[in-house]
Amino acid sequence: LVAGAGGSDFEGSAALGGQLLFIADANLSGARLYAWNGATVSLLKTLSTAGSGFADNLLVWNGRLHFQELSCWYSDGSVAGTIEWDSSCGGGGGFVVGGGRLLYGSYGDFEREIWSLSAAGVAAQESEFSDFSSDPSGFAFRPAGAAFQADGGPSGRELAVESANAGTFTLVDIAAGADDSSPYELTPWRGDFWFASRTTDGSGLWRSDGSVPGTQSVDLEPGVTHTSPREF
Repeated sequence: LVAGAGGSDFEGSAALGGQLLFIADANLSGARLYAWNGATVSLLKTLSTAGSGFADNLLVWNGRLHFQELSCWYSDGSVAGTIEWDSSCGGGGGFVVGGGRLLYGSYGDFEREIWSLSAAGVAAQESEFSDFSSDPSGFAFRPAGAAFQADGGPSGRELAVESANAGTFTLVDIAAGADDSSPYELTPWRGDFWFASRTTDGSGLWRSDGSVPGTQSVDLEPGVTHTSPREF
């Protein structure tokens, strides 16, 4: 990509429609989306200027590659089909696909909330469960709906779970009061979400069926409260 001694700073790739789409920062001149058809490399889009941005969270869905690079983009592998669909979704947090739409976090009215992108490419804000920025991240999905961690204000940063793909979310206050449980590595398995979470006793394994009473700690070692599970 860069002649001579300069580097291309490869940032990620995905196969789509017989092409390999990849993102690189060509010698620190800005992030760019390229396509390789097995014989030649072509530039699809310049995504950012020199010294700005870093592509992340590449996900192929609905015949398009979706990714974050300062804002949210998707591409069908063509120049005309490479579109910035949301300029306010910077800050990472990732994506998850479920219920016929892609979920992500984006800013609106100075608050970062949960948004969705439909298969038709229409973005819309999902239901809010607080009066302030919930800053969703760490998305996961099971057939009954999505889950992620979010800031619940007085209840701290906790688990948010969707029911029946209805676009409404319940905040489960694992660490009572204003303490953060900050659930991470959410993993769907056999209809439940399994994840690591923190309480005043330390970090441990938890599972949730999507309800408040159905969100419970899993005792890995009797008498040991800090097991610090990881690598789900």
